[in-house]
Amino acid sequence: MYDLEMQKLYLGVLLSDNELFTRVRPITKVEHFDGKLKKAVTEILDYADKYSGVPDPELIKSKTGVELPVPAKIDYSIEKWFIDDYPKFCLHKALETAVVKSSDLLGSEDYGQIENLIKTAMQTRLVEDYGLNYHENAKLRLKNILDRSGNISTCFDALDHVVGKLNYGDLVIYAGGSGSGKSLMLQNNSIDYWKQGKHVIYITLELHPELCARRMDAMFLEKTTSSLYDNLDAVDHAIKKAGEKSGGSIHIKFMPSGTSTLELKAFIKDYIQNTGIKPDVIAIDYLDLLSPAQKVSLGDTFAKDKAVSEEVRNMMQELQILAISASQLNRCLTLDTKVDILGKGKIEIKNVEIGDKIRTNTGHNTIKAVTKPKKQVVYKITTASGKTIKASANHIFPTMDGEKSINMGMGVGDILLSRKE
Repeated sequence: MYDLEMQKLYLGVLLSDNELFTRVRPITKVEHFDGKLKKAVTEILDYADKYSGVPDPELIKSKTGVELPVPAKIDYSIEKWFIDDYPKFCLHKALETAVVKSSDLLGSEDYGQIENLIKTAMQTRLVEDYGLNYHENAKLRLKNILDRSGNISTCFDALDHVVGKLNYGDLVIYAGGSGSGKSLMLQNNSIDYWKQGKHVIYITLELHPELCARRMDAMFLEKTTSSLYDNLDAVDHAIKKAGEKSGGSIHIKFMPSGTSTLELKAFIKDYIQNTGIKPDVIAIDYLDLLSPAQKVSLGDTFAKDKAVSEEVRNMMQELQILAISASQLNRCLTLDTKVDILGKGKIEIKNVEIGDKIRTNTGHNTIKAVTKPKKQVVYKITTASGKTIKASANHIFPTMDGEKSINMGMGVGDILLSRKE
């Protein structure tokens, strides 16, 4: 399809017209071309970067031994053919290279890098967006700004007043300690958005979907969960009637803890394609239980949570959906847990100070802040070797099956990963 002679013709056209070369320079890469032409392409690009023009074909021939067919004149038909055909060649080669590299990454399950390779390759295109035409249709552009800006409520009037309303593409995170009502907040928001006629997907990474739905029933009907069973027919009728009136929807989907952001994105896209419904809101219960597509250091909870948040935010920007989620605070060890501090040796965690350098899986990291702990239920974990550690049910441990806490299902038989002394 793009044999050696065709590639030579592309290069010949490039050498014949400096303006044409300038237009396609951003998508022209040495790796796109046949091995016999790589040296010639390198010389052309180096010359252009150094002298802001295209070299004489004879110079390329004398330096590389490659003779290129340069048209005597570039007329409109040749230029149109080249601008139509050459970007397709570059895109084809970029995708070809990305696919080859991706096959090497499949074994390592580095799906985030694979996605980035394909995305980068797909950007091998000429500029098609030349910016906003200022004087054309001022009414429409002003209306577009109004439609996009702050048109989704936080579901709390007081909060709307303080922080303003939300936009599609935003990620809202509620942070709280264990048992502080994060899931209830997300479920309450989901009901409120449904009542507003919006389409909601509720992703539960812990609770069974029917248990989440029962909580929503109680919220919507302003009843206790136990009183729902007093008259099941009335509950069924009230919710069906409200759904018809709303025009919105809530789909509650269970995904196992450790689901990657890439798998979440695939589910959302499948949902849109198969239902024909574009969700307005995605509720994720909760963010800490997702895994990032990119690789992070095992046990580095901050890096993991940061990567997940960035990937979900980017996903929502791409899909133009509002995401609401929650993050767990106070995933802590007990105060008498000993940690390794540079220059101090092993000391109890209650004695660490701001500025100390604590030993972690990623080296010695400086402590930036110390937060006063809250009372929590504490569990004592004993390994087969006899070592013990006390921690809350939310503390994340690196295991052979990925990061886990007691609340995430860690139990007898799991293998903890520890650093060799």
